[in-house]
Order: sequence, then C-alpha cells, then structure tokens
Amino acid sequence: MIKLLIGGYAQGKLEYAKRQLPDAELVDLADEMQKMTQNALIVYHLELFVRRICESHHDDSVVDEQQLTDEIWEQLERYLQERTADIIFISTEVGNGIIPMERAERVWREILGRVLVRLAARADYVERIICGMSQSIK
Repeated sequence: MIKLLIGGYAQGKLEYAKRQLPDAELVDLADEMQKMTQNALIVYHLELFVRRICESHHDDSVVDEQQLTDEIWEQLERYLQERTADIIFISTEVGNGIIPMERAERVWREILGRVLVRLAARADYVERIICGMSQSIK
C-alpha cells in the first residue's frame, strides 16, 4: 500500500501517519536520501528533499524543469520498486498563496507539484490532513 499525505505546515501529518502505521520506520528526507529497509515506512519532508535538489541546480542559468522532475521521480521510484511493505509519503503543500518573486522559489514549487502529481497517481490512497484530521482525495 502506498499512501500520500499532503497538508499545510504543522497540520498533524506526521502524527496522523504514525497512528496509521505505528511500527513504521521513520525516514526524514530533510537530511539526505537514506537507505531504506523492507519494513513499513513513513517518509516525510518530501518538499525539503525536492527543494534540496532544486537548490543544487540554483546556479544553472536555465533549469530544465521537466528534466529535474524526472530526476527526482527516478530517485523516488527506487523507494517504490520491489517494496512489499506499506509506505506513507508526507509533503507539506507549498503551492497555495502568494506566488514568490524569486524564480528559484517558483521553480521549486512547480517541480514539487509535478512530483506530487506523479506520486498521487501511483499511490493507492491520497489524503489531505487538516487539523490532524484526514480528508480522502483518492
């Protein structure tokens, strides 16, 4: 089972996921891609993982958004291949609100959105978490 949880900052996404898979291994993508076991997983800070990759291309005068999206998706796809245990991905929504002036911020939001679209299509379940409560999307 693959599940994607999305929601605003500090809305209880991780706590909700822990209630869903209480014995799952936690994988924080804010640091680095980590070696994952075949245990059930809760993979969180997906948005920071995407941001780090986007920032590594910050000096590129022209960022090929499609190529960067494909690169990120290939890395996530490795997590999903040959998995038998459940996995929950968590991402903070960043696309709502004011459009940033900085191009790098806009590129990051665009690429994260594209990655989340792919992940949502692949997931068995997609839920929005608001105030610690879920709203089923898929």
